[in-house]
Amino acid sequence: MAQITNSRAERYHLNERSIDHFSNGKGILDDLMYQIPGKDNYQANLHDSSFDMVMEDVRYNNHTLVNTGYYHRYFKTLDKGAMGLK
Repeated sequence: MAQITNSRAERYHLNERSIDHFSNGKGILDDLMYQIPGKDNYQANLHDSSFDMVMEDVRYNNHTLVNTGYYHRYFKTLDKGAMGLK
């Protein structure tokens, strides 16, 4: 127990459904964190083009770019990745 209390690891999870397990995919915590700005605060409008990839927001189907001034875990791209998937 001492190892757990001295650890910085996550010790909770949010389960938005009335089931006793959760998935590793997008969940309620992601929805909450999408609203939290980073260092540049709410006016942030930053876009990342590392590795010559255009990162699009998975929440929209109209090719909206990911605003990297806010928290995000998931994005999509028009280019194929290392696994050959878009």
